[in-house]
Amino acid sequence: MEVRHLRAVLAVAEELHFGRAARRLAITQPALSQQLTQLEGLLEATLFERHPRVAPTAAGKVLAGHARRILAAIAEAESEARSLANQTRRRIRLGYLEYWNPPFLAAAVRTLRELDPPVVLEARNMYSQEVLAGLRDRTLEIGFVHLPVDDDTLAVRPAARPPARAPRRAGAGRSRG
Repeated sequence: MEVRHLRAVLAVAEELHFGRAARRLAITQPALSQQLTQLEGLLEATLFERHPRVAPTAAGKVLAGHARRILAAIAEAESEARSLANQTRRRIRLGYLEYWNPPFLAAAVRTLRELDPPVVLEARNMYSQEVLAGLRDRTLEIGFVHLPVDDDTLAVRPAARPPARAPRRAGAGRSRG
């Protein structure tokens, strides 16, 4: 017996009409009749009287009652599994500056995903003060800003060193004239 069989029995038992039950299940009426015929063959029992009106037999009533409870238990199991999956999927919100070093940021994201594969990373481009405010009010878990940061409430660690600049030549950058 399959879940589709239980859904078919319950739909026909509640609708007392093959056409309405088929519409409710989003299948054709011949497909519904075929499923019920298969199930009746498997159980060696007639589940529904079909003439003059559709009515469940004693076996059909008992099976419909069990189907209702089983389908409710399946729905509950699906809901709990979905809920647990969402709890274990950790969400990390990260703020960074627009002009932050893209190769470094890509490497940081890659490292986070390697350390915690089911992590969902939400990276947002922000201004420095927005990143710091997000870290303070805990709307961000990680933030990348330029040092120094003068805030004792935040744990600040250097993540990358700025690239070395070429020494300026005397007179470079000044306009003449």
